Amino acid sequence: MTLAAALKYILVLTSLLFFSALGTAKEMRVVVSDNYLPFSWQEDKQVKGILKDFLDEIVVQRMGIKVSYEICPWARCQIMVKEGQRDAFFTISSAERDRYSIKTELPLFISDFYIYSGANNKNLPLLLKVKNLDSLLALKNLRYVYLLGAGWHRQNLSTVHNVTTVLYSTKILELLKFNRADVYIEQAALMNYQIKRFNLEQDIIQIPALMDHTNWHLYISNKSDFITILPQLDQLLNKMHQEGSLQKLRHKIFSKYQ
Repeated sequence: MTLAAALKYILVLTSLLFFSALGTAKEMRVVVSDNYLPFSWQEDKQVKGILKDFLDEIVVQRMGIKVSYEICPWARCQIMVKEGQRDAFFTISSAERDRYSIKTELPLFISDFYIYSGANNKNLPLLLKVKNLDSLLALKNLRYVYLLGAGWHRQNLSTVHNVTTVLYSTKILELLKFNRADVYIEQAALMNYQIKRFNLEQDIIQIPALMDHTNWHLYISNKSDFITILPQLDQLLNKMHQEGSLQKLRHKIFSKYQ
């Protein structure tokens, strides 16, 4: 742990008495991205998905903290947490997010990034030869697409010039299907679910080369009173990890969305 992180944790620990006074009457306001199936989406005016399932199981059921969920475009979600308008989001680690919020020490789950492209894309023979992210970036004149506000993509595709950004991940399926983009790098759990749900098995394919492993953490804004729950949450996650119940919970939740 860095000195800055240690100092932040000291501040968190000294505020535990305030949290005990706060109690559980107040709701922790969590924001999630819309149309990001199966991680988060809205159906019949209710937020659904993997992210909500994890927080309901761990924060609500095991810690007894009330949580309300709000769904919005991902770029806006991050601004709301940064400015303290909302308490938390559940997302991938990034240096930028670490500056205005604190994350759990352990990831709640880990996911893998792969390349996706249209089945009839003219660049498919080149993409099938890609071994890693560096070899992909060495290819010229490819058209990339990703979600507006996507931290992993902004960081890892900073040298790419031909990029389209969209508000919702489901729009990307259309761009790939009709060869309006060549490359989308995304998590297998998300893309495999969307491809199956929208009957696109013949239209969009996964390139076998693994691009990255990503860790998903709960991030709580530095401006939120709920930052005080992090020591208890970290203790709980460590206990669940040691007992094997965290891995069982991951399997239980992801199995719902295959």
